[in-house]
Formats: sequence, C-alpha cells, structure tokens
Amino acid sequence: MTQVTVLEGERIGQIANRKCEFEYRGSVFKRKRSFVILSAELVLEPADGVELRRVAGDIVRTRNEKFPPTLKCAGSIFKNLLLAHLAPDVRSQIPESVIREGKVPAAFFLERIGAKGMSRGDIHVAAHHANLIYNGGLSTAGDLCALIDLLKQRVLDGFGVKLEEEVQYLGFNDRGEVPCPS
Repeated sequence: MTQVTVLEGERIGQIANRKCEFEYRGSVFKRKRSFVILSAELVLEPADGVELRRVAGDIVRTRNEKFPPTLKCAGSIFKNLLLAHLAPDVRSQIPESVIREGKVPAAFFLERIGAKGMSRGDIHVAAHHANLIYNGGLSTAGDLCALIDLLKQRVLDGFGVKLEEEVQYLGFNDRGEVPCPS
C-alpha cells in the first residue's frame, strides 16, 4: 500500500504508508478514531488467479467453520499474543504445536481458564472456540463487556497475561476510559 485517503472532520487528506504505523492488528487508524478511511492505494503483485481463488476459498471455509455466518458475533474477541512478548515462565507453558507464525492464540489461555461455555445474560462463549463470544439475541453491550472483563481478569490472574480486544467498539467511548453501557 502506498497511501490512504482519510476524512477527519471536514478535511480530506492522504497518509503515506509509513505514517499508517501498521503492526499486528494495529495501526494509526485504531488509535485515532476520528479518521474515516475513504480509499487506499495498493501495489499488488501478479499471481495465478486459480491459486488465489483456492486460497481465498480455503480461508472462507475455515472462517465459516469457526464463526458460522448465522451466529451473532464479531469473530475473535481477543488479539493473539506475540510469543516474543510473553514472559519466559509463560512461554514455557505453551506447547510448540500451538504456536503459529510466532503468535499464540488467545484461545489457548481462554481454554485453560475454562472460558468455553461461560455466559453472562444471553452472551455466551462458544463451546467449540474459546475466543468466540456470541449474542443469543437478548443481551446488551453491558453484558458483553462484563463477560469480556471477567475473561481478561481470569487470564491475567492465571497467567499474568493481559488480553487485548481485537474488536472495535462503536457508539461509546474507548473501553480504556469509560465502562461499557449497561
């Protein structure tokens, strides 16, 4: 990507790639919530169309197995953790088979604290995936936030690991400053 065109208030401007501060599950756009991305200029490499369709199909199938399209969920709630950023005593507890591309799935820690099947109101942690929280249809944002906070606290108490949400909250202030509405 070479640049992104953004709207901020009434001003439209371009941000060069290096100033986007892209990192694993992060960028300036997640930190500066006043930006609205209007477009992005990409530089793509030619590739085989058949192979690209196969890879894309595999990704969609895997995602649909983990997060069925009919389920009211936002996908994974917590970011995976970078192995290199974990304390040595925590790293020693993680089987090699769990580590993928230098990352440890948040679900590894969530499973160990018994997250699967937990609920608050009609908000549930899926029985098949500990990093999937869904709304059975009758819960509030407050119920969701309360369950997220409980899971984060249990992982922190059990492993000394601070989970960070991958989801972005819309309609109320940043979770770090103001609690979710009830």
